[in-house]
Amino acid sequence: MKKIWCLNDGVSISNVDANRFLFTFSCESDKRQVIHGNPWTFDKALLLLANYDGLCNPATVPLTTQDFWVQVHDLPVLYMNPVVRELIVRSLGGYIEIEQSRTRLWVGSFLRIKVHLDVTKALRLRLQYERLPIFCYICGLLNHTEKNYGVRATLGEVEPRPYGSWLRAALEGPNLQGWSGRTFFTQDPFAK
Repeated sequence: MKKIWCLNDGVSISNVDANRFLFTFSCESDKRQVIHGNPWTFDKALLLLANYDGLCNPATVPLTTQDFWVQVHDLPVLYMNPVVRELIVRSLGGYIEIEQSRTRLWVGSFLRIKVHLDVTKALRLRLQYERLPIFCYICGLLNHTEKNYGVRATLGEVEPRPYGSWLRAALEGPNLQGWSGRTFFTQDPFAK
């Protein structure tokens, strides 16, 4: 993980229990960089990280949320306004950050929001998720695939697959590819 995270200093990894590890960073800046760079994956599965203060048993630290950049596509131009944006943000349970230009609420052809996602719930079908790890095309939950349903999925004994690869967003944010190639809205849809 040290190579993937591009750490300046070291990190020690201790096994807490099955599929739970304690990462101890040698310097605070490396820890901040890793936490800020979420989401991370290991073998294509989501690696859930949480700050740990050392005051409780690490096995009891909840690991049920992850920050993701999500993209809301295909909104009519008249819906690209502060009221609709606020409704969308509220429906997602709040946000951490919203990408916008200095003069517009939208950057490009979609709304881009960083949200705190509950990974115990199914993905939302109308969103596209950046850096999305493996997920199930049957139930929409992260960290397993339809292969977990075994023969039942092969024989068509499970529900249709409402989820698919289209939930993975193209990586287009300024923190991922720079501002080049991004489209800004230049006309006011409310102007006559």
